[in-house]
Amino acid sequence: MQKSMAQNLRMLLLCLCFLFLFKSWQVKAAVPKATEEYELGEEYEGKIAYHEKMRCFRFSLPESSHVTLSLKYYGKGCGGTIYDEFGNEVLRNEDLEFRRNFFTGWSSAILSRTLSSGTYYIKIWNEGRWKWQHCRFSFRIQAEKQVEILYIFCLYSFKKY
Repeated sequence: MQKSMAQNLRMLLLCLCFLFLFKSWQVKAAVPKATEEYELGEEYEGKIAYHEKMRCFRFSLPESSHVTLSLKYYGKGCGGTIYDEFGNEVLRNEDLEFRRNFFTGWSSAILSRTLSSGTYYIKIWNEGRWKWQHCRFSFRIQAEKQVEILYIFCLYSFKKY
């Protein structure tokens, strides 16, 4: 009896090993289906209540561009991340270094990256822990076409007259 029980446990353990060790998967950030359209260059101001937790915006780049994100918030705190259309992070919240203005209470951060053409999503969330904490935020995303610098060297032949 104990021998068959031990064999069954070994088989169960072996099945679990195959299930967890040999299966590979990639975890991607989920982009919510309720996204709002965002027009590049516009300043968007909004508010996230405690029960909302986050807001998601979609924008598109027609060509490879140098993108600058300016994010400001007022309140307990907000976080922001930019994802590509496949759910990969291209700009993480940890990359943003917020500076607080003690006179106004607003915190702001600016970060730039070069992104290829495609559709991107920006997720902004409320980091407040209490129901009365809400987050007022403002952001602007500007895209500048990449400038390719072409160096032209001209060789002149100087003649002595």
